[in-house]
Amino acid sequence: MQILHGIHPSSIRRNPPSLVPVPTPQQLRDVHPAIDELRRDTHRLIMPKDLRHRCLLILHALTQAALRHGYTVRPCPVPQPQYREYYDRQRGHHQGYRRRDGAVTITADGLDIPITIMEASPQVDDPVRQEQLILEIPAYGRHGYQYRWADRTRTTVEAALPAVLHEIALRAQDARQQRLWAEQEEIERRHAWEAAIQHARDRATHAHFAEILRGQAADWRTAQQLRTYCDALHGKLGLMDSHDPQVMSTVRWLNWAHAYIRTLDPLTGLPSMPEPPTLDADMLQPYLDGWSADGPR
Repeated sequence: MQILHGIHPSSIRRNPPSLVPVPTPQQLRDVHPAIDELRRDTHRLIMPKDLRHRCLLILHALTQAALRHGYTVRPCPVPQPQYREYYDRQRGHHQGYRRRDGAVTITADGLDIPITIMEASPQVDDPVRQEQLILEIPAYGRHGYQYRWADRTRTTVEAALPAVLHEIALRAQDARQQRLWAEQEEIERRHAWEAAIQHARDRATHAHFAEILRGQAADWRTAQQLRTYCDALHGKLGLMDSHDPQVMSTVRWLNWAHAYIRTLDPLTGLPSMPEPPTLDADMLQPYLDGWSADGPR
């Protein structure tokens, strides 16, 4: 469990600070390229002309406000999977789209937020409802972030633009905090991995030295056994004729055996401290207790 200091996001939404007004212009002048591209796209915002113009004005107002806040804006194209097969006299059969909505993408502190506007009820016969719009951004987060604003009896989408901009700022702040937490978690994970790697090196080196020591002890015991055997063989030769060819062959064999024992016995001299081993990833892996030798994952 982690205790986070500050104001809970849901409290900010219940009691938002004073919102900066977002004026909606009456004409489309000096529009952002993303708005201009949407205005020229005759296959988007398929709706009555006046309602389409209002949608563009709303997106234009929100875009200008976003730019004043230091955000960036770019077109929000229709995804290829949403293309359909169409036919017209000029182009024949072709892949394309015909959509009632329009959208741009606002990027705030690295967070991309598509802004979509559309008719609320395009199929109804009620003339009042036919004029109503909905503005949406993707659902987000764990604390009930608002993502839809619509024309209502007492309010309009234009009046909600300050709240939309405030919501974008809140999401950007939350995303920035999430990135900071993720970066801190990555740093802590790397530190833990580096400690695990060092611990694995120590354990692998310890195992390497222990194996050398056990090998030396085994060689020493073997040398002792061989000396006992050679002493017994030498005692047997003392009772035989030294000029006998078989005895002479055995003597040569004993001489070789004593030389071999001297090379085998680690106590012929003083054993030195071994050099630490050169450890690769495969040698470290058995000692990493679930970590990967290739990185902190």
